[in-house]
Amino acid sequence: MEDMDSSVKDDMMREIGARGMAWRIGASVFSVTLWLAFGIVWLFFYAGSYGFWQNVALFIVSLIVLAAVNASMWISVGMRARAHVRGEWTDRRSIASAVTGVAWLTGLAAFLYWYAGSLTLYQDLGVFLLSLVLLAGANIIIHARSVVWWHN
Repeated sequence: MEDMDSSVKDDMMREIGARGMAWRIGASVFSVTLWLAFGIVWLFFYAGSYGFWQNVALFIVSLIVLAAVNASMWISVGMRARAHVRGEWTDRRSIASAVTGVAWLTGLAAFLYWYAGSLTLYQDLGVFLLSLVLLAGANIIIHARSVVWWHN
């Protein structure tokens, strides 16, 4: 298995090149550094103007933005890597899982920002757990056929 992984890595490096990987890695490190700087500035100057749950929601939104920025840089690498991975069934299902994850985080952030402060902590926890059940159910439906295919 290690040989297969290293051959895929070698193939990817030949296709993309060291420069293509270097700028993506550098940009990813830079984006995380900017995100951390934003978080520090937010905590020092702006967080006090918002409630706890609103700050949690804004933190989640900032993670979504960070993920979107990094995904936009790495998506072409993933598309090229797809050719080296067995099982074309992963493409649509992986995209669907990513969409459900982003939708869940966005919905959670909206709930936390606008509604969580008016409920008790236990009600907030109940909503969170219910949202996890819905997310898991959606992903079980998305991946059910692939699990059956994998075991056959």
